[in-house]
This record gives sequence, C-alpha cells and structure tokens, in this order.
Amino acid sequence: MGAPTPKRRKNKVITDECLIKLWQRYDEGRLDIPSFLKAAGLRYFQRPPK
Repeated sequence: MGAPTPKRRKNKVITDECLIKLWQRYDEGRLDIPSFLKAAGLRYFQRPPK
C-alpha cells in the first residue's frame, strides 16, 4: 500500500464521489438544480480553507 495519501487529496476524492451521487440523484429527477447547487456548495465551500 505504501505511504498514506495526503488528507487534502483524500477529501477531494470524497467530495467528487459526493458530487457524482448528487448528479445521479438529479439525473433521476429527485433533485432540481437549486437543490443540487446548494448541496454541492455545502460540500465544496463549507470546509475550512488551507
């Protein structure tokens, strides 16, 4: 396995997975654009900047 990946990159991967899940929900018609953007924004912009 080697050295652990940097936390920053891991967070980005998790964020991308969340975004994919959100997009799938939008695709299925369970989410509208404002809700999608709000949920995506919460995931992207509410973590402390480093």
